[in-house]
Amino acid sequence: MRYRVITGLAFVGIFVLFAVGSKSAKNASMDTLASPFTISVEGSPIADAGEPTLDTVQAKIGSKPATFSLKNGWIHSGDWVLGRATRENRSLLPKQVFWFKTSPDVQSRVQPVKVRQKDGRYEISFSSMFVLLRHYRC
Repeated sequence: MRYRVITGLAFVGIFVLFAVGSKSAKNASMDTLASPFTISVEGSPIADAGEPTLDTVQAKIGSKPATFSLKNGWIHSGDWVLGRATRENRSLLPKQVFWFKTSPDVQSRVQPVKVRQKDGRYEISFSSMFVLLRHYRC
């Protein structure tokens, strides 16, 4: 099975439409998805973090998509966690999404992600923002 997102999240001053592909989400819990997935912004994939020297890097789109997994409320790709910072401005402006290098304190620096099923769809949320997933056939 595959899932397609039908709404978006704010991302660095633009609206992000996530396209999440997953073989199976039947074993999904509130904070875990069983299969890897990718995330796209207006049809372009979010690129992997690469080899930066900093431990926090702004997420960007690129030609080489990152492959993500959702485990225990954290979106992982290799040695990196993708998410919104726990400390961000409180305005209603779009919020930035960052790569955070995995470390003992990463969970205190990144907002956890939740998954819930509603009306036959899966919703992934950063804080109070929801991304709706809908089953589709290839």
